[in-house]
Amino acid sequence: MTVLDERAQAGLVLQLLLDGFPAPDTRIDWTTLLPLVRNNGVLIRVAERLASLGIEPPPAFAEAVAKERERVRDAFALVERVSAICRARGIPFLFAKACQHYPDLGDDLDLLVLAPAAIVDALLVRQLPATAQPRDVGAWIAGTVAFRVRGVATALDVQHERVGTVGEHRAYAISLVTRQRRIVVEGTECGAPAPEDQLVLQGVQRVSGRRSLRLCDVVYTVSSLRRDRLDWDYILGTARRIGVLSGLGCYLSYVEQIHRDAFWTPLLPAVARRALPLQGWGRVDFTHGAYRFPAVRVNGRMYLRQLAAGLWTANWGGTARLCCAPVVGAATAVRNLTAAWARSAQPL
Repeated sequence: MTVLDERAQAGLVLQLLLDGFPAPDTRIDWTTLLPLVRNNGVLIRVAERLASLGIEPPPAFAEAVAKERERVRDAFALVERVSAICRARGIPFLFAKACQHYPDLGDDLDLLVLAPAAIVDALLVRQLPATAQPRDVGAWIAGTVAFRVRGVATALDVQHERVGTVGEHRAYAISLVTRQRRIVVEGTECGAPAPEDQLVLQGVQRVSGRRSLRLCDVVYTVSSLRRDRLDWDYILGTARRIGVLSGLGCYLSYVEQIHRDAFWTPLLPAVARRALPLQGWGRVDFTHGAYRFPAVRVNGRMYLRQLAAGLWTANWGGTARLCCAPVVGAATAVRNLTAAWARSAQPL
């Protein structure tokens, strides 16, 4: 029997979740698989798929799945409470990713609201009750506030009238809320982006300022490209208008690579191949628990293209905010180095 290494385990997960099947002589390394699927946001789905194949996990894996299900239930109960607060006050809102990976859930709940921060934050603190967490430079520039709610393990990350690494997309935030669709999850009606907007958001959020991709995002994107009848005129037009065509092209080029490696077939339709900048972003490879890419080179190239796109479209507000991105990156690097130094200085 073949014991899979980390990279092969990632391929196995893709095959499981995208209607593939593991090789009959494969022996799962549960010790490697558990942190891989938990950190990549696919734990519950992998457990369900393995159960459908008659594969019983060891007790530690089953216990982790039970705890994650409880966290997801608590998080959607919070979604329902926050939704009721916003509706009662007439605040337009959207949960950008809460439903995207269901029955799994990301590390936090991203709430986009179209109302002044002072009003929304005061409501959440008073009625949940919630406690605002200290903000770093990036969160302050982007206009986001993370809240902790008593009894809920998942943080509530509130984005005030903007999306993007430094809150550079204000008009698009309004469009996201206006075009939202309604989904019922865990008995809760939840506002979610339209499939086309969910894909554009991948170009906004998944590469810029990051060093890796998670399996949950790859699985969602492949599933959407296979399943949804997407309006590519809208996707490409929106990405071009808000200056993220490069980000979307880079992200989809990595997803295409991953799909080819796992299934030996192309993924993107011809219209996307003609319009998107898919070449020159380098290879993506699964290592150290995630799909990693040449982050420094890619982010530098993408940043320059975003600045140029902002100037070309006369998006002066968004371009001004993008000029703050190097400051955010430097602050993040200093914080990470400080944390690493503090860990290394601790006695063994």
